Amino acid sequence: MYKNYQIKIIKNDKKITTDSDSESDYEYLYDDELQIFNESNIMLYNLKGYEFKSYEINNNYLILDIDEGHKFSEKILIINLDNFTEHHQSFRYNDKYYYIIFDKNDKKIFFDDGKKYDIEYFFENKNKIIEEYEIERHKFDTTKNTVLKSIFTKFNKSV
Repeated sequence: MYKNYQIKIIKNDKKITTDSDSESDYEYLYDDELQIFNESNIMLYNLKGYEFKSYEINNNYLILDIDEGHKFSEKILIINLDNFTEHHQSFRYNDKYYYIIFDKNDKKIFFDDGKKYDIEYFFENKNKIIEEYEIERHKFDTTKNTVLKSIFTKFNKSV
């Protein structure tokens, strides 16, 4: 079904007028337009505001290689083609920011915990993955020579 979608990228780079004559990376505002059409040539989705460099479809996800130009430094944007939900490379969960990378060779999401996940599995279980990551990140190893281990050893206790 998704292979029948037609994806069009329209380049609309706009020059930002500046007071100085200096060249900088911020003189262009990327305003490319992404259009997704179904097999009947009806537009299903439209997105502007990025430079769209390339894309690929992986199952029901569209992975876009982007440049935000004047914005932050995200390099990918992932769109669920079932409901057209946008998944950004950096996202906020419980007042913390997290970052994902799309491994083009393995076609998997690489997360902060060092593991790779299938795209669909990651986004369906993102909250659970992050919570497990935070638990593991805040665990401590009592077998190492730490102050806590010394205290427990002194009182003949174990954790």
